[in-house]
Amino acid sequence: MTISQFVHLRTHSEYSISQGMVRIPELCDSAAKDGMPSVALTDLDNLFGIVKFYSAARKRGLKPIIGCDVSMLTPTSKTPFRLLMLVQSTEALRRGISNAL
Repeated sequence: MTISQFVHLRTHSEYSISQGMVRIPELCDSAAKDGMPSVALTDLDNLFGIVKFYSAARKRGLKPIIGCDVSMLTPTSKTPFRLLMLVQSTEALRRGISNAL
């Protein structure tokens, strides 16, 4: 198995209802088979799959990268744009979730 320098940082799974078809176990299987050291899950506007993703990635020896592809509007924009946000630490994840509630 060769070590890949490429890592997917924007991946929508089955939890991105209108954007993704990838199932989390298959995503992690493919990344491990391709020799990737890690893979990200960045579903559209939600974090519903992160527990399943974290477990599946760790089970396959991958470093899970958690994030979210969010829709943003600025005061001057007429249509939303996407902003990819990746979690830097466990504390950042906890703060982000508690602030959203």
